Amino acid sequence: MTLGAFNVLVCDQSCDMAHIKIQGLNGSLLMQGPQTHISARLKDFIVLNVDPNSFHKKAISIVGDEVFSFSLSLTPNATEGPRYADTSKTDGRLKLSVGCIQMVYLHKFIMSLLNFSNNFQTAKAALSAATAQAAAQAALSVKDFAQKSFRLSMDIKLKAPLIIVPQNSSSQHALVMDLGLITVGNSFSLMPADGCPLPAVLEEMEVQLTQLKLSRTGLDPDSDPAAGGRPDIELLEPVNLQLMVRRNLSATWYKKMVAVEVDGDLKPMKVELSQEDLKVLLRILTENLGEAGGPENTDPRPEAVGQLGAGPPAAEPVAENGGEDQEDLENLRFNLNIESLGLVLYRNDPKQPLALQHQQELRLGELALHQLRVSGRIRSSDGLEVMAVLSGCTLDDLRTGMERASSRMVGRRDEDSAEAMIDVTYRQSAAEREVVFILQRLYLCASVEFLMAVADFFLQALPQTPNTATSDRLPLRQTAKPRADTNTASPVRTRLRAVVLDPEVVFVASLMKADTPALVASFQCDFSMQLEEDGRQDMRANLRELKVLACPFIRDQEDAAVTTVLRPCSVALETKTVPNQPLSGCVTVEEVVLKISPFILNTVMTITAAMTTRRHVDDDGSAPQEVGDLWSVRNIYGCNFWFLGVDSASEATESLRDLDQGRQGESFSAEVKVSSDSEDQQRVVSC
Repeated sequence: MTLGAFNVLVCDQSCDMAHIKIQGLNGSLLMQGPQTHISARLKDFIVLNVDPNSFHKKAISIVGDEVFSFSLSLTPNATEGPRYADTSKTDGRLKLSVGCIQMVYLHKFIMSLLNFSNNFQTAKAALSAATAQAAAQAALSVKDFAQKSFRLSMDIKLKAPLIIVPQNSSSQHALVMDLGLITVGNSFSLMPADGCPLPAVLEEMEVQLTQLKLSRTGLDPDSDPAAGGRPDIELLEPVNLQLMVRRNLSATWYKKMVAVEVDGDLKPMKVELSQEDLKVLLRILTENLGEAGGPENTDPRPEAVGQLGAGPPAAEPVAENGGEDQEDLENLRFNLNIESLGLVLYRNDPKQPLALQHQQELRLGELALHQLRVSGRIRSSDGLEVMAVLSGCTLDDLRTGMERASSRMVGRRDEDSAEAMIDVTYRQSAAEREVVFILQRLYLCASVEFLMAVADFFLQALPQTPNTATSDRLPLRQTAKPRADTNTASPVRTRLRAVVLDPEVVFVASLMKADTPALVASFQCDFSMQLEEDGRQDMRANLRELKVLACPFIRDQEDAAVTTVLRPCSVALETKTVPNQPLSGCVTVEEVVLKISPFILNTVMTITAAMTTRRHVDDDGSAPQEVGDLWSVRNIYGCNFWFLGVDSASEATESLRDLDQGRQGESFSAEVKVSSDSEDQQRVVSC
């Protein structure tokens, strides 16, 4: 069978939407006795965006010679009898080669196609019902085929799609995601099974994802993004991911091995981001996604709903194992090892061209996660367990042109320790959910100067939206606000626990000198919260060994210039909440010993003075704006008279709500013990 060309024009009553072109479709089917051979090939496939105002015309296109090449050979008797023990024999062979598909994601274009498809709700519902019935019949037909495992040899090579996400439909700035090359291969092995006439068949599948890249570019309407053109800025260095999938093809009767086991290995991944890169990413979220506007009313017509009710009844799910109790088995087990994840921030330099914005001297900071291991298992009883272990996390100040006593902002207190820095465990069953978070030996340097530089990096990248750019139509507002239901109970019991062990938080005003005054805080924290099915909530927090020291920023082991500001104390907090009942809680603070001295006051004042907002001079050193022509004659049509605009008002009754009487009668008790270290006198205050 050969199809030379096939064109489809998608349109509605108002305008044309898309033009779909298919060329060079070849297919063949050959049956020789029990053997079946199927092959197919597609040469070209393209989807055009016919919007005249859009800069990006090719929504979907092909980069290369063909779309895909597919061949499937089925030999049902290849593993019968003694050939079943020969793992080189297979029941079928699949070979698939897919070319690179280039996709330009415009949210406005995608939503127009989705709104067009919503006009066929009746056909979609009928297709869903037919699919459900076919799936039920297929489940019945393969029920007796459980003991003999089907083997399919696969040789798959996929050139992953090239996804282009423009800033908007008329912008040349875009984000390019090259998903690289995907290769899939498999092999089979046998495992003896006691008490069964046939051995269990295991499949080992190797999946490799290579050369995954992410970049930012300026598109040229006459050039191919895959062939080059304007220089690209690489945001993500090429990444390689390797997956080893082991499948138990005899899982229906061989229970000694998990059904599916996945082991993954992700090589080091580093993301480089400048202010201009972040601006493009944020503008994609606001402009590309915002072009589609509000969702249209796509509810089916009443007559369509009536027609749906006359359709064939949906197939009931097929019950397996009859009334027998199903054994709680593992369906999936996975392990993923990530060597490192890094994020490097670059300051903006408008004098540099596009290709030179990621230079070493423009680096601001680097965040890195080292040795991240994620593992988990999914059970047949819908039980889930996921564990994540992070060996180390670092944040470094990489700014050039300034002297620093230390560039490490976040790290471990003991760099050579083999213990995990962060350990997160999530467990879920039919009756409860549990989350446990453990953080230990954290070092955090709260440098005010560096924190303000990082905050300025993100604030300057936020897109500036003028106040005058408002919609011509007033938004519909809901005058009647339903009262929030405060009795919403959690369907299962939820337990949360967070443990923080031996952290060290350093507050310093400047990183210039090692003897800069600093405040060092350390503590132990244990937080737990439990949510019951009926909505009851219990929360406990215990802060132990809280102490604050005043000392130099970098101190030696034998440094004597250390003053204790707050001696070790403890704080305990407990609250209880019951639906439709007032909140009750209590807090207890014990052994509070504060020491005040001129050195301590000077340290605190130095740090707080650095926290005050200061005016920053622009990096480009531009001169201030001239105000000599403030009273000169101007064109009124070129001025922005924002103060003459009309703000949308709201009725005073819109904010009125029924008073919640459930919070009356709340109680909270506090017990504080304060001791003063001056003149060796102590005082205890209880309230």
